[in-house]
Amino acid sequence: MGIETTDSPEQPVVRVRGAHVLAPDDLGKRDVVLADGRILAILDPEAPFDLPSRELTEIDGAGRTLTPALVDIHCHPVGGGGWGGPETHCEPIDPADFVRAGIGTMVGCLGYDTTARRPEGLLGRVRTLRALGFGAHMYTGEIAWPPATITGELSRDVALIPEVRGVKGAIADHDGGITSVGRLVHTVSEAKRGARTAGKPPVVHLHVGQAGQRFEVIQDALAQDLIDPAVLTLTHVNWSRELAEAAVEMGRIGVNLDLTACIRPDYFPGTITAAEAIAILLDGGVAAERITVTSDSGGSHREAESGRIVGHRPGLMLEVMKETIASGTLEPAAAVALFTRNPAARIGLSQVGRIATGVKADLVLFGEDFGDGRMFLGGRRQTEVVG
Repeated sequence: MGIETTDSPEQPVVRVRGAHVLAPDDLGKRDVVLADGRILAILDPEAPFDLPSRELTEIDGAGRTLTPALVDIHCHPVGGGGWGGPETHCEPIDPADFVRAGIGTMVGCLGYDTTARRPEGLLGRVRTLRALGFGAHMYTGEIAWPPATITGELSRDVALIPEVRGVKGAIADHDGGITSVGRLVHTVSEAKRGARTAGKPPVVHLHVGQAGQRFEVIQDALAQDLIDPAVLTLTHVNWSRELAEAAVEMGRIGVNLDLTACIRPDYFPGTITAAEAIAILLDGGVAAERITVTSDSGGSHREAESGRIVGHRPGLMLEVMKETIASGTLEPAAAVALFTRNPAARIGLSQVGRIATGVKADLVLFGEDFGDGRMFLGGRRQTEVVG
């Protein structure tokens, strides 16, 4: 699979010299030292640093950009799809594809089919990815109602299963899901109850479908002061320009907004790209800290001309990051934050999504225009090329 795992022989200390570090805050040119899977030091270029009796490998970062590895909080590592019968099921994602996309941490979820594909299978895949060195996690729950769980209760899944970072649900979807204030309040309550026991932040990650109901259930619950808006993340809000514009009000009152890299006009006619939606949200006054972008990789769409089912790649997320930077919508450091620090913070992970002393050494050393990159996963340089 092209993955250098944590079971490999002891790695040398690595010093990346002279890279432009986006942590994601812009630190300018720095040397970054990696050891034992973590970031050991961030130094001025050429500053002395010595670890006696340890082998040192130096990597020239001049002219390159060093960022945290991307954090993808919505993907389907066990395979998604299933919206149109067996032929629309996608295969599990090759772990090497996550490396090629520069993704070091991911949160898996189930797709439309939770009959043939169960949360137990997703948990097994998440544990496989963790064994390979990724920061892999999952949501319990699903699009339909009542939600599929592992233990029988959403709160118990969150409380008792370390890999479960929150609850997935759905609004405005023709498959049902959360269609009433009561269901939404129950879902949020279960997420909070389990998170309280586990010491995790409460997370409710809501798929937004294309039914006409839109955000009314959330608005009604907020009007009655029944839920905390900061617990919610609305994903897929780039189904249309109109939906993205409607989501602005949600973001301005404290709901988190997530844009989907695979929702784009050439895959789904009538949609807008995640990069376009970022500009709409920012122009509408949504704080950048409330915006994330995810891949939804493992899902699929049907090509209009050929009728062929096409699976979505993890690398679509990196493409959106490049487009956002190239368009000038955000400065590079601010753009990188939407793909690293913001999603990590959203699900309560402090050891990934940033470059700081002591955190996990999940990094990407990019070449020009954020291409030709190499990934460090737990400090181990991977062989697959990123970008």
